[in-house]
Amino acid sequence: MPLAGVTGRVELMNAVHEGGLGGTYGGNPVACVAALATIKTLRDRNLVERAREIGDILFANLRSLAQTSPSSATCADVARWSRWSSSSRHQGSEPAAVKAIVNYCNQNGVIAISCGTYGNVVRLLRHS
Repeated sequence: MPLAGVTGRVELMNAVHEGGLGGTYGGNPVACVAALATIKTLRDRNLVERAREIGDILFANLRSLAQTSPSSATCADVARWSRWSSSSRHQGSEPAAVKAIVNYCNQNGVIAISCGTYGNVVRLLRHS
């Protein structure tokens, strides 16, 4: 269910007239109930901690792969994003491999995207 919200510094939020801020889905009662149920499920099933555990395993393996990769791959954390990339800056097998990795991740419930100028980066959002 779509849900939206608007946040900002107090002085900015208070400067707008009543009803002046909002969005198409802001405050929809059904969406709010669905969001609360989702948060309850996340808490009850300890899913955030489980995601951290799985992420730690995944990124440890990606770092290991980067160290042993013949293509001089790298693995790095930047803010909440983590990336794994091959060193190639040329069109070749790396972009195809990255696309295959992203497709495999997405088909198996892991959200991943390919990026980079040369299509040689797998990007994963890491929960911190």
